[in-house]
Amino acid sequence: IGVFVRLSRYGLSHSFRKHPEIDNETTVEFYKKRAKRIYPLYWIHIALMIGLGVVFGINQSWTPFLNDILGLLAQLTGLPFLITNGHPWFVYAIIEIYLLAPIIFWVYRKYSVEKFLIGLVSFVAVANLTVLGFKVMDPKFMEQFIREFSYRWMFLGHFLLFGYGMSLPKLLDKYGDKIRHRSIDLSIIPLFIVMLAGIYFSYRPLFEYGAYPASGVFYASLAVLTALLIKRNYKNRLTSILQPVGKRSYSIYLLHIPFFIILHSFGVILEDSLLSITAVIILFPLFLKICELTQKTSYRLINY
Repeated sequence: IGVFVRLSRYGLSHSFRKHPEIDNETTVEFYKKRAKRIYPLYWIHIALMIGLGVVFGINQSWTPFLNDILGLLAQLTGLPFLITNGHPWFVYAIIEIYLLAPIIFWVYRKYSVEKFLIGLVSFVAVANLTVLGFKVMDPKFMEQFIREFSYRWMFLGHFLLFGYGMSLPKLLDKYGDKIRHRSIDLSIIPLFIVMLAGIYFSYRPLFEYGAYPASGVFYASLAVLTALLIKRNYKNRLTSILQPVGKRSYSIYLLHIPFFIILHSFGVILEDSLLSITAVIILFPLFLKICELTQKTSYRLINY
């Protein structure tokens, strides 16, 4: 998801740069396109989850909105100030980021890329240190607060990646020529290992509150790794494999839960089963085709 946020904002930055000014018309058009991109598949996801819950008798803690008009509105819009937590949390986080995107780009355009990144990192650092301070002073309160708003602190991480992705074109224009391909080739694997270590120790911290610096290592290494890969512009078989997956990344995210629920309900997926892992790998091309057809159909219906 972090990679998706980083790369999509890189593309979004190029899109914004085509407009000399971010005026009301540009902003409204941006929101229209994002709504068409997000909501059709999101609503299909909701319908599938409700249907599977009824058919297979699955108790879903995130569906109490069926008996609540405000809750129904919150779930259908995915607006972050109406929903505190739940599944699919990433949709709520990305809507929050998109709502702020024109403002972020305005700041990005007004200041140098160095000042923009320093301000971005400082904002996220202060916010997380504030949360950490409250957690130390009042653990019981913060336990409830973080449980209710946990995706918002994930959002801050993705907000950081969002800003990194948006700043990539300027960074590559300014510093790209100074980076040699040989240096990039030697850096890719070590950076990838550091990124994986950041993920691992975010979930298994070595000391109390160790998840905070580990997350910082993950986001920083992912930012540098993405920039180097874009600069190097590798053309190989891996690219031809990843491109189709990237084009369907949003539908893969939204449809993988219903897909796994169906497989589990029919006994295809069992816990700690090598056979189940093999079955999922074999069925992945079918799942990818389902995502492609669903995505194309939903976009065709709204002329996206």
